Amino acid sequence: TKFDKEKTKRMMSEQNDIKTTGNSEDNNNNNGGVYPNFNDVSNNSNSTGNNSRQSVSVNTTNWVPDADVTHCMACHKQFNFIIRKHHCRCCGKVFCDSCSTLKLPLPHLEIYGLERVCKQCFDQHSPSKDPTISPFNAFSGNPINVGPFARALVICNPNSGGKRGLIALSELVSKLRAAGIESVVVMTEYPGHAKEIVKTGDLKDIVCAIGGDGTMHEVANGMLSREDKKKVPIAIIPAGSGNTFAYDMGISNIDRACKAIAAGVARNIDVLEFSRVTNKNENDEFALPQIEKLYSVNIVGWGLPSNNLKVANKMRVLGKANYNLAATTQIVSREAHQAKVTLQDGRVIEGTFIMIQGQLNIHMGNLTPFCPRAKVDDGLIDLILIKQGPIVDIMSMFLKSETAHHLSFKEVEYYQTQSYTLEPTGSTLQGEGSTNVDGELVGWAPFKVTCLPKSLTVLTGY
Repeated sequence: TKFDKEKTKRMMSEQNDIKTTGNSEDNNNNNGGVYPNFNDVSNNSNSTGNNSRQSVSVNTTNWVPDADVTHCMACHKQFNFIIRKHHCRCCGKVFCDSCSTLKLPLPHLEIYGLERVCKQCFDQHSPSKDPTISPFNAFSGNPINVGPFARALVICNPNSGGKRGLIALSELVSKLRAAGIESVVVMTEYPGHAKEIVKTGDLKDIVCAIGGDGTMHEVANGMLSREDKKKVPIAIIPAGSGNTFAYDMGISNIDRACKAIAAGVARNIDVLEFSRVTNKNENDEFALPQIEKLYSVNIVGWGLPSNNLKVANKMRVLGKANYNLAATTQIVSREAHQAKVTLQDGRVIEGTFIMIQGQLNIHMGNLTPFCPRAKVDDGLIDLILIKQGPIVDIMSMFLKSETAHHLSFKEVEYYQTQSYTLEPTGSTLQGEGSTNVDGELVGWAPFKVTCLPKSLTVLTGY
């Protein structure tokens, strides 16, 4: 579904944390006891990705007036010039800063950006009750039990995360042994090795992948490329420079991963199938050549995501800062590309775009919640298109994306669909290495992306 971009929504969203004079930092004192939400419009999407315009939907919650409160409603500290008042965006009660530091999206109020909430509302509405992992619920369905496990194939990328993989390996094997699980350890030796191991090797009862998003990408591609079609559950052990996938799965560290393995808590998740397309036939349809498929468990990005990765790879000496620096230079350059996107239902979107990105999960690099409405098990691709616009608006939009308040910008178009095709038109960004697939320049353009529902079983933290 494509969502409206009314400026009033952005203005209301930006008012949430405006500091005002007096004892309150909430600029909603005289609104008649309710807190209106113009943060985003309602999402009435369906599996075919229909693009029906939605009107602004206003939800309310009980909003306690500032004048009625003199003490924090949790710790009972008295408010003054230093101890300021803050409203919980969920229950509307008034708290001090210390008692309302947590943030959550509130989809039951149609608020999809991160908002300030009190501890009680966080515990009630957080999917995991754990502030160290994603505050978004990445799942539409319920967990399943896939344990117990007797043997585990442990794949370790020794170079991941500045050698963090080796540290995690020792701890994981020890914890698995304590749980009565035998470990068979294989170290990766070169890019693509994890894929080969999973594609051709003995999978045991479970595959434990120690590394980051790149390691998970290889393991998923290996599992889905096996000739015997055998699949076993996958546990990701976050030890890479980018751990976006693990973050959305509720796995923030090795302890949570081991608890998930011991409990056998898992989800059946979707996968994106990435296909090369060639010249059109007489029916104006793209042909899909018979070559090995490529699979994604996170993002398929074209434009800024691929150019950013090209620049960042040249700055590896800077470490993790290279991605931020590369992204900043690319945004400032305002490089844009002409493209045509065709959705599953036949609708066509043409224009000049800074980036076009399909996602399965909520977060992208730097744990940015770029697709806050995404679910990894709903059979849909969340497709976001960023049109060319004024540099100030583009910079502001990307800053707002860190708290998922970017969907209201007029440069942003958001769709949900089961598949889409991207064709560069007048752009040099095509051919091999022109598309970012899960943080790797392994894609090409033009291409087609199809969602394969519930194709992998992955251990999750909740």
